[in-house]
Amino acid sequence: MKKNLFITATAALLTSAAALGQEQPKTTTAWGTSSLPEVKELYPTFGREFNDKVAAAYQKVMDTWVALEYDWDKFPKEIQQLIKEYDISVPSSYYHSIGYGGCDGCSPWHSYYNTGPYSITASSYLKSNNAGINYLPENAHDGDLSTAWVEGVKGYGIGEYIIYNFEHTMARITEVRVANGYVKTDKAWRENSRVKKLNMYVDDKLFAILHLEDSSNEQIFSFEPIGYKPPDGVESDEWYYSGKYAQLPTWSLKFEIIEVYKGDKYDDTAITQIYFDGIIDNKEPLLLSPSETGEFSRHPREEEHPYYEYTPNGQFYFFESSASPTISPWSALVAKEITFTATSSLAPAGNIRYDAQNLSIGSRAVTWCEGVDGDGIGESVTMSITTKTDMIERDRIFRITSLMIVNGYAKDQTTWQNNGRVKTLRLYVGDRYWCDLHLADIIKPQIFEFPSFMHISPAVHGKEIPAAGIFAEIEYGDDDVPVYRTDLKFEIIEVYRGNKYDDTCITGIAIDVWGGIG
Repeated sequence: MKKNLFITATAALLTSAAALGQEQPKTTTAWGTSSLPEVKELYPTFGREFNDKVAAAYQKVMDTWVALEYDWDKFPKEIQQLIKEYDISVPSSYYHSIGYGGCDGCSPWHSYYNTGPYSITASSYLKSNNAGINYLPENAHDGDLSTAWVEGVKGYGIGEYIIYNFEHTMARITEVRVANGYVKTDKAWRENSRVKKLNMYVDDKLFAILHLEDSSNEQIFSFEPIGYKPPDGVESDEWYYSGKYAQLPTWSLKFEIIEVYKGDKYDDTAITQIYFDGIIDNKEPLLLSPSETGEFSRHPREEEHPYYEYTPNGQFYFFESSASPTISPWSALVAKEITFTATSSLAPAGNIRYDAQNLSIGSRAVTWCEGVDGDGIGESVTMSITTKTDMIERDRIFRITSLMIVNGYAKDQTTWQNNGRVKTLRLYVGDRYWCDLHLADIIKPQIFEFPSFMHISPAVHGKEIPAAGIFAEIEYGDDDVPVYRTDLKFEIIEVYRGNKYDDTCITGIAIDVWGGIG
């Protein structure tokens, strides 16, 4: 059940409180039993700021970025401080910074490409007299801080409501996040009414009372998971498409206005956004195919690197992204170290080794081959990227945007055909599932471009670790620069069998990045 990519990317990381066993109860609900838990009184914690000051900071950063012709290295300290203070991702618009789609780092739900509400309805909405402006219920889940749902009845809208409708495959929700009032500008926020208290219903049964502060900041309400949970062991295809589970009912969240903070000018009550976070159980894997293929090229010193390779343009080991051809790989890095480890490796044959670290060499003459009996399904190799970066990286401009994989043992065509190759690799960032990579059965380098909402930032998705060795020696003035380690794990899910051997091999894995400073 593919949903609009924008809606799904905006939805959230979710997992469900409904434990559906192999034998379903007669009454199956989004919370797993026929009765809801006791109604909760929930109070918020605060997230990001939404106001004119933050909007102005975004605009100043973007104006500077353009004026300096996109040269990060020339950013003055004042601009770097704004980026740090307001968690600004460059380039991005303030009004679309809420965490949907391409806002790296500010969205906990980048994986929600396949879930989200299939419809949003409301009891009423304000009719607009201005062409191009509306106050429809869909505005409250569009990731745009310049739009809002505004109830449409006389008075303050007490009793009016907005409903989010979900398929059974929606991941389970553990948080509701609210941008309360019309946060487009400080003036619009003050003049219009805001919600003081919302009743939250699951399938029309009261679940919680949300007590909102009179603040334009993001307000976060947390609770135990709600939604359907697939039974253990049920594959995603079965969960999404089988008749047995497809008959599960849809479910909904309704938010009813109970009490308001009165606006200075209007009695219309507005909500800019209601969006979600949570956990995923069995979601359908996101399958990426190569966006292009590269060619093998030789190093200028061919006697030392007879199988030098990995890119359309011939750069040693690295490659250029088709989306950002002028950005050189790792140009944002002060220092970097890449190591590979594996769950198993084929035993050496004389002086020839098949260790995981061969993946970093950039030569067709060496490879990693898994070392278990059979074709290595379930074996994995982990690429650990240790980086020390400047302030720009710390504030999430730098992102891993692409992968290049040389499949099989690419020493020559015969060797490549004799050994097994990978058909599907499952990628994890840390311990978080990221996507499945479907590799073509070709010897050439294969390039995978991540959609913007899947970009990987060491400062966001990695772990800060103590500085050591060369990393401990590099500082910018008095500012000690942090060190991050990002682990990319590649698990073999499916293979192309070799003509002679059942060993499955990969010759190389490389990355490309966006957001260099150099």
